[in-house]
Amino acid sequence: MTEKTTVAPRKGVSFTMKAWKRFKRNPTVIFGASIVLIIIFTAIFAPFISPYDPKKMNYGDVYMPPNSDHLLGTDELGRDMLSRIIYGSRSSLQVGCVSVLILTVIGITVGAISGYAGGPIDNILMRITEIVMTVPSLFLLIVMVSIFKVRGLPIIMVTIGLISWPQMARVVRSEVLSIKERNYIEAANSMGASSFDILFREILPNIMAPITVMMTLRLAGAIITESSLSFLGLGDPTAITWGTMLSRGHLVIRRAWWIATFPGIAILFTTLGFNLLGDGLRDALDVRM
Repeated sequence: MTEKTTVAPRKGVSFTMKAWKRFKRNPTVIFGASIVLIIIFTAIFAPFISPYDPKKMNYGDVYMPPNSDHLLGTDELGRDMLSRIIYGSRSSLQVGCVSVLILTVIGITVGAISGYAGGPIDNILMRITEIVMTVPSLFLLIVMVSIFKVRGLPIIMVTIGLISWPQMARVVRSEVLSIKERNYIEAANSMGASSFDILFREILPNIMAPITVMMTLRLAGAIITESSLSFLGLGDPTAITWGTMLSRGHLVIRRAWWIATFPGIAILFTTLGFNLLGDGLRDALDVRM
């Protein structure tokens, strides 16, 4: 009598596992994620890996080129450039994270209400969104930052967040419009669920993938924007930022090329890392794949 063997049913692969497999198969995305992790590590452990005090001035080492004591040279006040770039990562990530949080909250609120409510409310909110989008963002930033007599990173964060939300709002609105017509939303409506419950318990959890991608890409944009403002002299003069280093370094580029070059490289790789990571998340979280 032969034994009867049973074959265990094959378990389906979850969407998260599929997304992770697509993510890790892309070497470009892994490269971008590695850059982001290095920047985050550098910002968190800056006091431990920085060789010098970034604010300590040494007039005997002014404009010293890269050497064994100062790997990236010194600036016009004899401050170590490597230490300042390490601490500058803290300012860049702080500006990026806070401003992206602000624009995400505003964008989700406007986009979700606009897409779900429809009708006149949708028209009004979208016209406001389009008006904000038509104004050049850098010009509006310069105007808003110039209004305040005291310049600081908090003002820059809030300003970037207040003018950068329209793109997020449009993405959220389009996703809400496509989801609110689905069967499970109609079933929730028929069971008497409130609009608040439907919007925040049924719709928003299902559109977190595009929101996450948008946040990653906007974070890179926020870092570039802060660097641009600092380069134009509208940043926080007391904060250690890459844009401020660029602003001071380009004036003496022929005498001390390293002062502007290395902060520029830091900005380049940071924004490249976040952009590559955002592109990878977009491909990995695409349900059509």
